[in-house]
Amino acid sequence: MDDGSWRRLRDEDPQAFFRRLRSETLPQVWSMCLRLLQDRTLAEDACQECYLRVWRSLERFRGEARLSTWILAIAIRCCRDLQKKEYRPERPRPSADGELPVQAGACEARQREEEDLVERLLKGLSPGDRELVLLFYMENHSVAEVSRLTGKGRGAVKTALHRARRRLAGRLLELEEEG
Repeated sequence: MDDGSWRRLRDEDPQAFFRRLRSETLPQVWSMCLRLLQDRTLAEDACQECYLRVWRSLERFRGEARLSTWILAIAIRCCRDLQKKEYRPERPRPSADGELPVQAGACEARQREEEDLVERLLKGLSPGDRELVLLFYMENHSVAEVSRLTGKGRGAVKTALHRARRRLAGRLLELEEEG
């Protein structure tokens, strides 16, 4: 749905608009919040706060970016606010059921190992760098979009991404040497 269609739906039936908007954007917002906060409870709080802010400020949406990009920027600000309020040292991520079931195939086990490795590598980054890496590499936003979403200049984004890549590569080498 394009932004003009969203505006018409918003004007005609605000509740239907919000239900549809939430259903279409929640997976991306949830994923971003969970990856940034690395805690399900905090991610749920951030998502709820995000949609409350969207609802309250919907009339101020100017259409300078895609609606989904605007919502993602709000989600990132909610995560930042929670990180400031709820800062806690990194905790180990609890697993759902401990180990992979015996019947799980080798491909599933390998994929799980890779996902765990990525999560461990991301935990080694500062919250700001993790945010940039997730937006650029996991959410596939351009440098210009990451700049808009984070409020950092393009040059600063490029420099931070370069440094984050170097830190990730160094940490990967350390983990390989340990393992």
